Amino acid sequence: MATKEDDLADEFSKLSTKTQNEIKLGNGIDPTWLTAHSIKDGYSFWCQLTLKQLVDRQLSQTYFQELIFIIEKEQQIYDFHMRLHPKGQNGLTVDFLYKTAANKLGPDQGDVCISCDMNNPLSQSSLIKKNPTTCIWLDAQLRNKLIITPRRHIERLSQMSEEEMTQFWQDAQAILNEEGCNWETMILNHGKYRTHSHLHMKINIGQTQWIRCIGNKYKEKIQQMQNLFACEERDTNIKKYFEIVCSKWSEEDENYYQLINTALLDDNYEVLKKHARFINSLRMAIKNKHSDETIVVYRGLSIDSKQMEEEYKIGSQFVWPTFTSTSRDKDVADGFGDYIFEIHAAGHD
Repeated sequence: MATKEDDLADEFSKLSTKTQNEIKLGNGIDPTWLTAHSIKDGYSFWCQLTLKQLVDRQLSQTYFQELIFIIEKEQQIYDFHMRLHPKGQNGLTVDFLYKTAANKLGPDQGDVCISCDMNNPLSQSSLIKKNPTTCIWLDAQLRNKLIITPRRHIERLSQMSEEEMTQFWQDAQAILNEEGCNWETMILNHGKYRTHSHLHMKINIGQTQWIRCIGNKYKEKIQQMQNLFACEERDTNIKKYFEIVCSKWSEEDENYYQLINTALLDDNYEVLKKHARFINSLRMAIKNKHSDETIVVYRGLSIDSKQMEEEYKIGSQFVWPTFTSTSRDKDVADGFGDYIFEIHAAGHD
């Protein structure tokens, strides 16, 4: 008795009417290259031409558009992991894995697309080539991968024009030729299988060739990216530690911040020594997570008029050696002393 899966396999093995008509017109695509073979979690298509041969013979756009037509239009499968494998001089295989889609979450829908936002430091560091319709990148996680994306923000291969599709595969082959390396697999995730909304193809390259062809050539860019990651990791660790410590001490002593402020004001060595780790973390957080905004704050101070005249002049610069409590509300600061300092705290780029 035929199962639903058998029926799907039969359906999948049939070429679309559109495909059959084009083959009869002699578009260079062998019908067997569009025949689906069942594999674990999906289907595989076997092409007797290599990617380079498809590009050189100007068949890449037609072939991959036909495959996407079968998958999306005929079978209505929109969440899939598309994987290309080279078979040496015997062509390539194109796998579509889709049966685990229910376990996938899809990409985070952030406000800014990192592939479109060239003001992002990571985007600037990882970009290695900008073509008319595509961009080539180093992998944002510094894995042995080149990334190719369309310059236009699209999320599926099927959203490409014929020209964009042609150029996409030509640019993929061109960067491999230019860098002098071979590829092991190419990955194009769609729908829920994505972790990033902008369509991108990961070109996986072997470790030895990566070091020889890519690592040495882009050593400076890789170092820039490593520095960015180091800063990000440091800031994350500071934030985590700061949150944990603040939460812990806030639960133990609701007057903790008053204790720290008083110790700093009085230069109380014993208290400062006991809480040195927290104070140092606070200094690091202020230094590394400063605001870019310039703000005005107020500080009330109780001192006699003689000391005020001797130590402070309007428009002069002075430094407080410790953390200084301030308020954005002038009325609040007014309750803390006879004199009010208006402080313009400059942000930094």
